[in-house]
Amino acid sequence: MAVDQKYFQEESPCQKKLKVHTDERIGSFDGSYISHSGKICVRYEAETKAFTVETPVDAEVCFAGKTTIVQSGKYEFKCC
Repeated sequence: MAVDQKYFQEESPCQKKLKVHTDERIGSFDGSYISHSGKICVRYEAETKAFTVETPVDAEVCFAGKTTIVQSGKYEFKCC
């Protein structure tokens, strides 16, 4: 499943803004997006309510009402 491009905002070539919206009707998802800066991967596990993002550049990640600024790399966030 590809991630809808509308969830990615190009702040600059060196920083992205990722907004993740989950929907319990969909359940888990796994996807990627090829940006100008490289491949961004996201995964959401409905059972554990864990969201994983892998980004090639610094990013502002918005998930479960919280915003976190991360450097390039792989990160896991937990909801509730």
